[in-house]
Amino acid sequence: MYITGRPLTTLTCNFVFKMKLFCFFIIISTFSGCQELYQPEVDSDLSVLAVDGLLTDKAKPFIIHLQMARQFDSTGLGTPVSDAGVSVTDDLGQIYPFNETAYGNYVSDNSFFAVQPDRKYTLSIYTTDGNKYESSSQELIPNKEIDKIYGRLTTKTYVNTNHYGEIVRKDYEGIDTFIDFFSNPGQLYTFRFSVKLLIEFTYSSGKSRYFAWRKWDLNQNINIIGTKYQNGNHEIVAHPLPFFPLENSYYSLEPDLWLYNIHVIHWILIVDQFRLNEDSYSFYKKIRELLAAEGKIFDPIAIQINGNIRCTNNPQKLVLGNFEVSSKETTTYIVSPEPISNTVTYLKIPNLLNVSDEGSSESPPDFWIN
Repeated sequence: MYITGRPLTTLTCNFVFKMKLFCFFIIISTFSGCQELYQPEVDSDLSVLAVDGLLTDKAKPFIIHLQMARQFDSTGLGTPVSDAGVSVTDDLGQIYPFNETAYGNYVSDNSFFAVQPDRKYTLSIYTTDGNKYESSSQELIPNKEIDKIYGRLTTKTYVNTNHYGEIVRKDYEGIDTFIDFFSNPGQLYTFRFSVKLLIEFTYSSGKSRYFAWRKWDLNQNINIIGTKYQNGNHEIVAHPLPFFPLENSYYSLEPDLWLYNIHVIHWILIVDQFRLNEDSYSFYKKIRELLAAEGKIFDPIAIQINGNIRCTNNPQKLVLGNFEVSSKETTTYIVSPEPISNTVTYLKIPNLLNVSDEGSSESPPDFWIN
């Protein structure tokens, strides 16, 4: 087992092991009369390259991150891989170099490299130890807009730590969100979603009133479209997006001596939708099947899973991580719960660009929704 100490760039998701497996081993240990300590042989000198890279159809620099995964019994972060030769080649034979801007980070020049729909891209890596690594060819498939979004008010139980450091269970009222995609003839859809909540709220401090905001990452596991569809036309119906509570206490928006009259103005859902090709879908599906679970004990990371990259001069050499090429669509909604009618409305708004994760000001910022 290898640990890199860095999550996949576009995933800010939390992965967990299944409690059923844990309970199974506890039961076996309890009822086993004789126990013998097993000490597996571990090659502690084995070095494994971990690759983290995502290309999208957005006009921006792209980053390929390289590091050597640390052994399971070591501490600290993985070691960045510096002075490597990193490039991406398209299906027309054009080569685009990535330049190292920080240890282990290799960045493209978006002034002459842009990823195009229906084109294929291959990542190549040359390391100073003489090894060459190459990904399989990855196609960028055009995205599709969400056709319908809707939700419901419901209650879910969370396990949290209170102000006294005690672990407690609490029921939170909140919103479940669902999306539909209408089909095109003969077309299958494979997506993954990354969802954030932007909370706009006001509060008082002293004699002043402030306009504040805070982003909240709602991703607790890998959210991908399943392979089972509602009918033969491959329509996707009621695919769930992450639940989010509507109680201020969940987000630590509680009055104190300096902050009072807290009032949430808007709940804003920011949905990043990635259209996956077959390789990337298989990669995320494998992670979800192995690591996603109901409990939340461990936090393994995505680049511990074998992906689409191979060492060409030594096919037996282990490589971790994945090179993903996916089109990206960001959609932003104001979500308005209506408790009296027990309904939820979604208003699509222009995307809020360059909004920091949190902040406040005495006057409404430019992106503030009135």
